[in-house]
Amino acid sequence: MKEVETLAILSGKGGSGKTTIALSFAQMFAASGKRVLLIDCDLCTYGATFFFQDELEKKETHLSFLDILIGSFDEDQLNESDVSSIIFCDKDTNINFIPSYLKFNAPEMKKGVNNYNVLNLLKFILQYQREPDYREVGTLIQEKTKIIDRMFSKLIKKGNYDIAIFDCQSGYSLETEVINRAELINKRLYVFETDIISKSAANAMNKQLNYIEKETHQVYNKTTSPEQKIYSDPNKSHLTYNNLKAIEFSWAVKAAYSQKKLPSIDVSNPLFSNTICDLAKSLFPLSYSTIRDFVIEIKKGALNDLNKNLYELTKKMKARSQWIKFLGFTNGAIVLVMCAILFWGNINIDTIMATTVAIVILFTIIGWSMKPLKPLKKDLRERDKLANEYETLLNEIDVLHNTIKDESNSPSETTDV
Repeated sequence: MKEVETLAILSGKGGSGKTTIALSFAQMFAASGKRVLLIDCDLCTYGATFFFQDELEKKETHLSFLDILIGSFDEDQLNESDVSSIIFCDKDTNINFIPSYLKFNAPEMKKGVNNYNVLNLLKFILQYQREPDYREVGTLIQEKTKIIDRMFSKLIKKGNYDIAIFDCQSGYSLETEVINRAELINKRLYVFETDIISKSAANAMNKQLNYIEKETHQVYNKTTSPEQKIYSDPNKSHLTYNNLKAIEFSWAVKAAYSQKKLPSIDVSNPLFSNTICDLAKSLFPLSYSTIRDFVIEIKKGALNDLNKNLYELTKKMKARSQWIKFLGFTNGAIVLVMCAILFWGNINIDTIMATTVAIVILFTIIGWSMKPLKPLKKDLRERDKLANEYETLLNEIDVLHNTIKDESNSPSETTDV
């Protein structure tokens, strides 16, 4: 039976980049020929749905996450339906996508999805104006979990998908708990930034969900270049889960997001794409093993990018070094002039004044010459970091090439009939 890799992506608060990561994974694997199903489970902000909204509004007959959650689309309908007719497929990326909600202009949407009977819970409370019985809430969660498990398992099998990615709502919600409890979810990924608020929010969410035993990873997103190495350290795990390689902030990704475009996962955005490839190796090992050629191209693009950065940094360091040398020669010349005045000149008020002026100029120039030293030290550290990354990438490409070579040379398995 075909093994499907499923991942739920979580974050303690909005803006951590959870949806960007989900879209990046989906786009990368879909571009590599994998059958990818991306599900937007965020019924508050429908972040992933935002990117496909223009196309979705043209035909509001596609299946949505809310349809499955509240039971308006059941198993009988699924059995009778062709997947291509109910699942939206983006023709540009080949991503199969289930939006959180479809009726964008409906009165319920204008009021907010949370007032639209998301789990039949808020309507229940508002209708009877009393505190909910938490045993009923627990029963409701169990029922919805069974629906999610049953419906999505059939849908994934019917659509012959290799990967299913569930982009959950930020923070704790009953919908998120239902997704996390579902047996069909193989892995979870917590996404958070390096600030204390993001960490605190993730910690609060984890307290609600850590009773659910699943393979769980975490990743720091939007780090600065110096922070990336620090927060990629396995010992930097905030929630005691497996800490993956941190994602450095990318202006290219931010620019794409602001224009309602998916982030590019190709050689045009190599460093970000390379990190996404590295994360995919841990989160989707089966699918990753089949896209090594694609990953090698990404890593080669990242190598070229690092090479350009190293070249620009070396030019900047050379200019600073030349300026420091010039100031050093100037300092030396001033010292020689002072010595000449003191040893060969007559000691009078004029020579004392000239020496005083020379000393002032000397210390001024020394002060100027010290200023470039600090950024030069910073540049040296950055150069060492880039050089290490360059060497690491070269080694990773060698390993991938060797793996492909070994697999091509290994004899095919045969069975006796």
